[in-house]
Amino acid sequence: MSAAQQFTIRPARVSDAAALARIYNVSVLHSVATFQTSHETETRRREWLLTRSTFHPAFVAETLDGAVMGWGALSPYCLNGAWSHTVEDSIYLDAIAQRQGLGARLLARLITTARTVGHRIILARIVAGHSASIGLHAKLGFSEVGRLRNVGYKFDQWHDVVYMQLDLGVPPAMHPKTSSEKSFCAGGKHEGSSHTDTPPILR
Repeated sequence: MSAAQQFTIRPARVSDAAALARIYNVSVLHSVATFQTSHETETRRREWLLTRSTFHPAFVAETLDGAVMGWGALSPYCLNGAWSHTVEDSIYLDAIAQRQGLGARLLARLITTARTVGHRIILARIVAGHSASIGLHAKLGFSEVGRLRNVGYKFDQWHDVVYMQLDLGVPPAMHPKTSSEKSFCAGGKHEGSSHTDTPPILR
């Protein structure tokens, strides 16, 4: 059994909020993998989990003894109705679970789920220079479609963001719009509570 196979991928529960916040906060405090700079609380992560749905799910990677060591999610890229078939992925791993193939398993699960529920496009916004995440997305079929220059400022440096995209093709059955036309698109909604500042991390 490979290292990655020692983990179970399952839908996230509200009770996972503390573990998700713990894993995410490592990137908040020590990495540019997310542009969020404020500490993520268990309460905010719990509120975020309550917004998950069939079309925008979250999954966790759990050890055989029940410890959550990573998570991934599909979130709306933009809340205007015509964007309802486009989602954005996010994946975060505990440091000791990295480089074991777990990120690939989580991303593969997100891709399968997106296809099953009728999404067409999966986007990933990745801080430039994060070669592991860019490489993993490329390995699973994503291609670079654009780059935003100097859009993030963290740790006293400016950072570019790479846009990658996977086109799943026209869905066999179009799912209903899941967003309100009263909402607006503010450059896309990144993962991480309700903030718009979290490119994914895959290591």
